[in-house]
Amino acid sequence: MGDNYEINIDANDPKGRQIKYEVKTILNKFLIESNSNSINFTIPEKLIKQSQHLIIVAKTDEKEYENQDLLSITLTVLPEK
Repeated sequence: MGDNYEINIDANDPKGRQIKYEVKTILNKFLIESNSNSINFTIPEKLIKQSQHLIIVAKTDEKEYENQDLLSITLTVLPEK
């Protein structure tokens, strides 16, 4: 908890559209949305868990042809003391 994380995402859209990025969890509703492929955040207390799953998403929101991919990272977040 309190550690800073930086996630850099390398993605492209075959039609050259704007890509939106997310870092999220499902169970405790942690969500960061960004238009930048570099996401920096401080680990909040609600992410303290033995096996925490972060989901990283790169997507386009256009209805004509949605393009999305995701990656799941599992980490252990320990309390400070």
